[in-house]
Amino acid sequence: MDSVNARVNDYYEKIRANSGSLDFERRRAANYDNQGDTLLAQGKLDAARKAYEQSLVIAERLAKADPSNSGWQRDLSLSYSKLGDVETAAGKLDAARKAYEQSLAIRERLAQADPSNSGWQRDLSVSHMRIGNVLTQRNQREKALVFFENGRAISERLTKLDPSNAVWKNDLEWVNGKIAELKK
Repeated sequence: MDSVNARVNDYYEKIRANSGSLDFERRRAANYDNQGDTLLAQGKLDAARKAYEQSLVIAERLAKADPSNSGWQRDLSLSYSKLGDVETAAGKLDAARKAYEQSLAIRERLAQADPSNSGWQRDLSVSHMRIGNVLTQRNQREKALVFFENGRAISERLTKLDPSNAVWKNDLEWVNGKIAELKK
């Protein structure tokens, strides 16, 4: 995988100079995210963090270039979330929470701007659940419970919209389990 990632990076660097396209930059950021995902799965946390940070730089630039572009705003929230994931895996819970909170702030704006967008709503519920996980690991059970309950409320609304959606049902079952654990 490392050699494949290196070749993909070389490809993007070679055509970058001639492109200047914002869509090209977005694809480049997605490539860094994919590399980070692979590296995180391999347990190469420092390399994964570096890949996610490279994606974040691009996502920040794109989001700043057009703050009204909800797709780019979502990409930025995803970059923060992925950084939170790698920091959680590294046991750096303060850094993880900060990254997840940055993601949450963007996702709250997106969900509020378009309450009918189920994708934005699910992203919001996931952010609440990730912060709840960090707080649980820090043994801040009462605070964690608030975030899990917020995530559950959103998951319940989504599941009522489409009871056959397996992802939403799984989210709801998972968060119900976390809440039950915390209330023991």
